[in-house]
Amino acid sequence: MPNSPTKLRSAPIINHQSSIINSSGFTLIELLVVIGVIALLLALLVPALRAAREQGRRAVCLSNLRQLTLAWIAYGDDNGGKLVCGTAFYEHHDEATTLMIEGWMAKAFLFPKSRSDLIEDPKKGALWPYTRNVDIYHCASGRADHFATYQVVTAANGGGAEGTIVSEHATAELTHVGKRIGRTTLYLTRLTDIISPGPGGRAVFIDGGRRLQASLLSTCIRGGTAPAPPRYTIVTAPRCPSPMGTPSTGNGGDARH
Repeated sequence: MPNSPTKLRSAPIINHQSSIINSSGFTLIELLVVIGVIALLLALLVPALRAAREQGRRAVCLSNLRQLTLAWIAYGDDNGGKLVCGTAFYEHHDEATTLMIEGWMAKAFLFPKSRSDLIEDPKKGALWPYTRNVDIYHCASGRADHFATYQVVTAANGGGAEGTIVSEHATAELTHVGKRIGRTTLYLTRLTDIISPGPGGRAVFIDGGRRLQASLLSTCIRGGTAPAPPRYTIVTAPRCPSPMGTPSTGNGGDARH
């Protein structure tokens, strides 16, 4: 072997900054762009998801109102056309006529401890034999601890708003008699009273929302009386021109809130 010195080979050392950067990674600008795109997509999707969720709740609420209205009609059909008492938690027993009047919704729905307690309580109201589902009494948008958010409008055999009934005294059947303006009955007690507007133009149940529980509590405290109804006055119909150009009046006036 030759006596020449051994030559050691070593990799060159490069201290340039670019040599320690991974070329396959993200730069700071690229990362900020990705975050901006994600934020933009969230800003567009969140309102759409909220709208879809609200539409779903409205569909459930409309389904509940439809089932309650069908039960309301079925009750009338089974009781000679008489409408169920529209005052929640109302109970009255007339010993002279042996009549028992019960509200469409009873005290089982008034602040039960749990859903199971509500189901086990037999006092659910006159419409319970036709509904058999505690969930349809509650709107999907209502509070979870409120088991009833719907109520019957006053005009549907409710508390008897001033100006809508013939007198303040009930008949032998413990119901008021509604006033009529033309073909319109202001206070409904029978299915046959629904003439003008027809069934498609009448509201029976409304969503009381989060404020309903306070009115329900006051109803129970006051012994089953309904919350203070609005007042109505009977006024004459406005004069309107006839086809021949001479003024004419409507039929019998109208009801004004």
